[in-house]
Amino acid sequence: MKKGFTLIELLVVVLIIGILSAVALPQYQVAVMKARLARTMPAVATLKTAAELYYMSNGTYDQSDVSLDISSIGGCQTNRDGMGADVFWCDDFFINYIGGGSLDENNIMSGVGDNPSHGNPTELQYVAYLDHSRYPNRRECWAYKDNKVANQVCKSMGGISAGTGSSAVSWTRTPVNMYVLP
Repeated sequence: MKKGFTLIELLVVVLIIGILSAVALPQYQVAVMKARLARTMPAVATLKTAAELYYMSNGTYDQSDVSLDISSIGGCQTNRDGMGADVFWCDDFFINYIGGGSLDENNIMSGVGDNPSHGNPTELQYVAYLDHSRYPNRRECWAYKDNKVANQVCKSMGGISAGTGSSAVSWTRTPVNMYVLP
C-alpha cells in the first residue's frame, strides 16, 4: 500500500495557509508600525517636559532645542544630514521640536518610516502640543491619507478623527488624516 497525499489534500493545505497569511500579514504590519510609533512617545514626552521647564523659567518657549535639557534622550543627535538644529535623529525615527512660534506651531512632532533626509517623506507621525499652544496637552496621530496601515495604527491607538490636513513640514507626506488621541 502506497502512502502519501493526494493533490486535493495538498491544495486544501495550501489554500488554508494562504487564507491565514492574508489575515495575519496586515495585522502584523499594523503591530510593527504601532510599536515603532510607540518608541517615539517617551522621547517626545522628555522633550516636552524640557520645553515646559524652559517656559516656566523664561516665560516663552525656546526657538530651538539648544537651551533645553535633553540629556536623557539617548541615541539621538541633532543637525544630521543638514536638516537643522531643531530636529532630533534617532535610530529609526525623528523628532521635530517646533517651539517659540505662534500658538499653532507650539508642538513636538515625531515620525517613523523612511528617512526624510533621503527624500522619502514619512507617512505616520505622533504630535504632542505644548501646554501654551492652541491645543494644550493635546496628542494627535497623523497618517498619510492613502496609507491604510498607518490609518489603522492611529485608530488602534484610540484615535478619533479630527479631519484631513496638510503638514507644513516637508518631510511629512500629505495630505494626512489627523486623529486626536485619548
